[in-house]
Amino acid sequence: MLLLTVPGERVMRPNYGCPLRTYIWENIDSLLTAGPEVIKNSLLAFEPRIIPTNVSAVADYNTGIVTFKIRFNIKATNSDFSLIFPFKSGLALSQP
Repeated sequence: MLLLTVPGERVMRPNYGCPLRTYIWENIDSLLTAGPEVIKNSLLAFEPRIIPTNVSAVADYNTGIVTFKIRFNIKATNSDFSLIFPFKSGLALSQP
């Protein structure tokens, strides 16, 4: 939910969200460069239960899909996990 919520979209929490969808119509290289930092900053700001350790991005230029690999540590259990988040540029919402 956090990664697909644009800041300003939630009335009672106007700062909540990740501005990733604002890159939807940008050049895919801009998304590759800015996307990992945008995701990491949003997770640090709004998800206190985890510590993001690495966010990387790989693009498929034929389909317009940028795949983000998000590695994080859960504070309560000190467990490491990964999340794969596909993001399709040129659409209103991310779809695999």
